[in-house]
Amino acid sequence: MQDLIFNENFVVIFLIIVFSIIQSLFGVGILLFGTPTFLFLGFSFEEALSFTLPASLSVSFLQILTNIDLARDKKRSIQIITPSLILGLCILIYIQKTELIQFYVGLMLILIAIIRMSKGVHEIFKGLIKKYNKVSLGIIGLIHGFTNLGGGFLTFYASAKYSDKRLITTNIAFIYAIFALIQITFLSLFSEYTLNYLSLYLMMVSGLVFIISGRFLINKIKNRDYSRIITLIIFLYGLLSLISYF
Repeated sequence: MQDLIFNENFVVIFLIIVFSIIQSLFGVGILLFGTPTFLFLGFSFEEALSFTLPASLSVSFLQILTNIDLARDKKRSIQIITPSLILGLCILIYIQKTELIQFYVGLMLILIAIIRMSKGVHEIFKGLIKKYNKVSLGIIGLIHGFTNLGGGFLTFYASAKYSDKRLITTNIAFIYAIFALIQITFLSLFSEYTLNYLSLYLMMVSGLVFIISGRFLINKIKNRDYSRIITLIIFLYGLLSLISYF
């Protein structure tokens, strides 16, 4: 039994390290890939959140700390995100079925991949975000509340507003940090979600990964190559999530 727990923990730690490297470089990764991965491995949605939320918060906080002057519209973002995210979390608590949540996760991933693959759809989507900025951020908060995958749409939101890579990743990190703080607080009060020693350990591990890798590698990544690979992975994750549901 102890060996089984040790092996599970090792797998969780390894995956968080991998996704932390991705998030350190591009602003998203721990929630976007961690959530469907842990669901696919048989963990409950609450367990997936206990692994991913603290780790994501740690990386996001460090990203903000090192580039605090680049964070934009902080007060307005918090005012828009808070009610929409809480509504999404209420939907999550009402559903309370990991299998059904996995289905929605799969649908969201497929949608994100389609938008990323089609240049025309991508441009239309970015145009809508620019035109309906506040509404878009509210919808992203709602989606994130019950799927934990708002990050996929958050990348579109940030890239529609900014062109500089550091500006994009810092503002994604700021909103991600707000997401995680609200999620952890709300779910701790109103659901079976709990923080444990592993959650805190993952928080420290992901922070160390950011310090070691993210700060030194961000300028060496080619956006085009990353975008293609990440889109393919998102699409495959979506298919796997839907296949697992059926």
